[in-house]
Amino acid sequence: MLYNFNYKLTEEDFIKFNVYHLKKSDTKKTRIITRMICIMGLIFVTYMLIIGLLASVLNIWNVFMVLLFIVSLAVVAYSFGFSPLVKAVVRGQINDLKKTGKLPFGHSITISFDEEGVHEVSELAESKVKYSNFEKILEDEDAVYIYYSTRTAYFIPHHVFENEQQKTDFLSFIKRKVPGK
Repeated sequence: MLYNFNYKLTEEDFIKFNVYHLKKSDTKKTRIITRMICIMGLIFVTYMLIIGLLASVLNIWNVFMVLLFIVSLAVVAYSFGFSPLVKAVVRGQINDLKKTGKLPFGHSITISFDEEGVHEVSELAESKVKYSNFEKILEDEDAVYIYYSTRTAYFIPHHVFENEQQKTDFLSFIKRKVPGK
């Protein structure tokens, strides 16, 4: 065994992974952007109907300025609201999972990396995945994400590493085992 990590994923680790995944997933990103455009379009149509009724009372220049302000506000709200929106959705999913008692965090995980692949053991499951099945390896400020399908990954929070050198060595090892990903 070259690398062996024992840790517990926290609810916050799980949320951070899902936010990261949604930001990096083209399909999810497209779906969220489409929803936001539909919502903004609905707001725009509603606003135009109200303005149409008030246009005879108001100056048309004022109507344009108010419309520009509302569209600008919606764009800013969307750009700053992405992560909080995703976090709220994930927290809702977590609440649903709490009812079933099958939370994907809060229990001990042992994950081992050897020459052949990865072996993970937790209270919920046990899995083995060969390096040839990995799709991509990504990292952000919180964790290393090793995807073995488009929606599933091993994620190792940075706090699991003993020091920065161990993290650097691990990343070199895993990238050597999964070239080009």
